[in-house]
Amino acid sequence: MRVALSALIAALFAGCIHIAPAPISPETTAQQLESRSLSDPGLQKFVGDRPKWDIDSLTLAAFYFHPDLDVARAEAAVARAAIVTSAERPNPTLTLPIEHKAEAGLSPWIVVLGLDIPIETANKRGARVHHAEDVARAAELTVAQDAWQLRSAIRAQLVAFSTANESLDALQQQRDIQNDLVEALEKRVELGEGSRFELTQARIAARNTELLLQDRQGQIAQSRAALAAAVGIPQKGIDGATFQFDPHAFPYPASVDAMREQALRARPDILVSLANYAAAESDLRVELSKQYPDIHIAPGFGWDQGSRRWDLGFSATLPVFSRNRGPIGEAEARRSASAARFVALQARVIAATEVAVAQYQSALRRVTAAQSALALQRMQTDAVQKSFNAGEADRVALRASQLELVLAQLALVDSANLAQQALGALEDAVEQPVTATPVPQVPIVSPREGSR
Repeated sequence: MRVALSALIAALFAGCIHIAPAPISPETTAQQLESRSLSDPGLQKFVGDRPKWDIDSLTLAAFYFHPDLDVARAEAAVARAAIVTSAERPNPTLTLPIEHKAEAGLSPWIVVLGLDIPIETANKRGARVHHAEDVARAAELTVAQDAWQLRSAIRAQLVAFSTANESLDALQQQRDIQNDLVEALEKRVELGEGSRFELTQARIAARNTELLLQDRQGQIAQSRAALAAAVGIPQKGIDGATFQFDPHAFPYPASVDAMREQALRARPDILVSLANYAAAESDLRVELSKQYPDIHIAPGFGWDQGSRRWDLGFSATLPVFSRNRGPIGEAEARRSASAARFVALQARVIAATEVAVAQYQSALRRVTAAQSALALQRMQTDAVQKSFNAGEADRVALRASQLELVLAQLALVDSANLAQQALGALEDAVEQPVTATPVPQVPIVSPREGSR
């Protein structure tokens, strides 16, 4: 008997899982974050060699680097691990009471080896597994939802970066024209043919343009830093990279209604909400199964003062005072709340799509008006240039016309910026690109693990 007990204990300990400690070093993690770059070899393998970084390749870089996705993936892994937990069967209970009872002529020991084997009824294990699978599905879909948020942030910063650069070029032209205009007005004043008030106004306008240039340079630096943060790398990690984004491309969906219907069925957060409802439904099934008691079988074998004996017992909880009505009611209420949240989400998608479409259409009309104004001003400036070349217009008139042309260009840049923001709002409303190009699929496991 002693040998059997020793073998049983050894077998139990041999099946234990051992996991090494994994301490976190703030210095090490900080160094790893600071070393991330678009030139990372693992990223190049995942994305491919990119001479220019567009929204799709930057989105893939965010899938590779961004710590928020790492958190979502880790939570999804926790949910998947819970499936294993839910599928485990309850362990039997071993009892070994030992009693000493000395009587003349008999062995003094009474030893009974007993087992309590629980048997789950009403498919409780299957219901738990189904619920855990639904929760894991919701967690995995949350990764896709977070991935869209990253793409949206990257697009917004690409718009800001491109617009700031474009307006910087126009403002530099405006500054050069204004400085030349100030010189021409100064000569007029020296000759007694100009107005000092007009000269003062020109000088003030030139100073204001210098301030605007400084502001745009600050916006470029901020948008670069924000773009790097959206990818999940430090700002120095995008040094030397060339970005590709056309701020004057305004695609329009072939069918807004079809896009909205697709969003109402397949938007990432819609799918997450559906998975959460399925989890609430399966949780209700778990609670319903608990109203049926489990059965316990308890076989035993013992030595009673030299005599061998065995026994077999059965036990079950009697559902007299509780039939699990409270937890069942709570689970049913959670299912109703989940259904209400899903319907409310669909209503928000419909409203957001309608507002975004109206804003985008209005912004496109403004872009068209700005383009027409720019074309008209370009024609006028060309006419003044011809007059200047023919000696029929002076330098002041030419610079004034050129200045109007630059202002028209800046107006178009601002209109295009508003249109791009409206386009981004429309894509966020349906959580899909307006173009037919799909969003790259986000890996459920970090691609960095595959590149190690």
